[in-house]
Amino acid sequence: MSTNNLSQEEMNQPANEMDTDNIAPSNLQTSDIQADSTESETITPDTDVQEHHIETEAIADEGIDEDESLHTLEEYLTKDIRFLVTEYAHLSTSEILEGKKANIGTLGKAIVQKIIAEKELAASQVQDITETEETTEEVTPTPVKSEIEIEFSALQNAYRKRLKLEKEAIETFRKNNLEKKKALNNKLKSLSEGEDNNANYDLLKEIQAEWKAIGPVQKEEADDLYKTFHSLIDRCYDQLKISRELMLLDMQKNLDLKIELCVEAEKLIAEDSIKKSVDSLNRLHEQWKEIGPVVRDKKEEVWLRFKAASDRIYDKRKIFYNSLNDQREGNLNAKQAICEQVEELVKNKPTNHQEWTTMTQGILAFQEQWKEIGFAPKNVNNEIWSRFKAACDDFFTAKNLHYKSLRDDQSKNLNEKVQLCEKAEELATNEDWKSTANEFIKLQAEWKKVGPISKKHSDKLWHRFRAACDSFFNRKNEHFAGQDTNQEENLELKLKIIDEVENFQLTGNSSDDIDTLKALQQRWMEIGFVPIKQKKDLQERYRAAVNNHFDALKLNQLEKSKIKYQSRLETISHSDDGNKFLKKEHRELMVRISNIENDIALWENNKEFFSASKNADALRKEIDLKIAKAKEELVSLKEKLKILKTF
Repeated sequence: MSTNNLSQEEMNQPANEMDTDNIAPSNLQTSDIQADSTESETITPDTDVQEHHIETEAIADEGIDEDESLHTLEEYLTKDIRFLVTEYAHLSTSEILEGKKANIGTLGKAIVQKIIAEKELAASQVQDITETEETTEEVTPTPVKSEIEIEFSALQNAYRKRLKLEKEAIETFRKNNLEKKKALNNKLKSLSEGEDNNANYDLLKEIQAEWKAIGPVQKEEADDLYKTFHSLIDRCYDQLKISRELMLLDMQKNLDLKIELCVEAEKLIAEDSIKKSVDSLNRLHEQWKEIGPVVRDKKEEVWLRFKAASDRIYDKRKIFYNSLNDQREGNLNAKQAICEQVEELVKNKPTNHQEWTTMTQGILAFQEQWKEIGFAPKNVNNEIWSRFKAACDDFFTAKNLHYKSLRDDQSKNLNEKVQLCEKAEELATNEDWKSTANEFIKLQAEWKKVGPISKKHSDKLWHRFRAACDSFFNRKNEHFAGQDTNQEENLELKLKIIDEVENFQLTGNSSDDIDTLKALQQRWMEIGFVPIKQKKDLQERYRAAVNNHFDALKLNQLEKSKIKYQSRLETISHSDDGNKFLKKEHRELMVRISNIENDIALWENNKEFFSASKNADALRKEIDLKIAKAKEELVSLKEKLKILKTF
């Protein structure tokens, strides 16, 4: 429950504790679950004026909505959701709703659970982040109602409107009935004050029949209205002085009717369904009120029989509610235990994807346990639900923030990797093999430092970057592949030159010998690359042979130094990083020349301050010697600088 966040007022409560006629599908973010309030009338005692008014307790529907003849919630949950919605449409649009509301409620609850289960499954699939070689990603989608959820919501809304209209119609009907019965009471009042004749008896019976046919009125008006009616009936009987035979016959009929009601009430004692027995008893009490008086010697007997059956049903109801209250206390304890465990679990938030996944599974498991527990006592039910929801919300809010931050980092990493791909693609066609290869190595190192990105882009970008790298290095390999044969030939040529240098005999003519050595050196430089494995040894052998000859020549130190330096530069210039080393050599020469010039200026300036003394002369000679050596070195360095500038 992108998931997965708990968001309904009471998940999967038992069917006999919750009216789900009006439950709307939830997107797991807000609570839409409501219960349609259904009017239930209370039972009032028999109010015949001449009978004892023994008050009985009122029975009200407190949410019990059970009917064993209907499908249970568990049975409906085994059905396909399309079947459930079709059945809901059939029942909720039936011409007569009486006796079907409980079934519609259970059916609506099953549909809600099915929709919530489908949403939880979809959210877990979208937000389930798969570990990759670099990262994982979780996406929290925007809740979208499915077609079947929209269809069910429309059916629900239509059903609510129908119930509302029905309630309004009933209220109007009862108000009209009230006015009609008040009018009949006025007729009775006039009749009770009229002349004594048999015609009035016929009118009295018509009024009673009309009263019975009218139907119920508002509960708050019923008692006074009935008391007035029966009082006026009694007054009419007294005023009319009807013959005893007719009165006894009428009262006997009333007695027979009330005995039938007693039998019906006694049958209800064996009814297992509390809901059905209470509803049926309510209807029997309504009928009892409509029946006229009975003979006095049977009046209390029949009433006590009817009351005894009613009391038996009340006792069953009381036992049921006591049991229900005990069960709800147990439910409260179980829910408190779950709250404590969840609160303890979410104290320390996870730090990585695996920990978030594990803790999410734990929270979902607790939510499943919560679903299996029924209501807590009404006075604390909302409170314990809010506590549990707050702990779950705290976890899922933190989880959403974590993955939002992760997605922000991945977005930044994505941009960096796109830039690296673009740089690699720009370099892929470059033919400066050495420097470009180094650039690619740097890019690959940078790629490794960039953090993870989403799986959606990871493979695609990696293949793009790898393709650019492979393109360059494949071209580089192809370029140098054709040079392997030439390098072997170059190796043979350079070995021959080394042999010539090593076997060369000085003639004694320094100028001719230098020209010969330079010519060999020129030939050496004109030869291309040799295999890298032999390169270092070859260079050292060649330079050693050349230097031996220059050392043997009768040249001053400056000339020897210049020739050796030029030979060294020529070797360096043909190396892989020749330009880099030549630039470094130039910087170092400039620094050394500058330092020596500064030293010479400082020594010459200090020498002027020495006084005329024996020690001062010795110091002057020492400084003059330093200055002379420094000037010689300066001349040599400047000559090297001239040679360096020719490369």
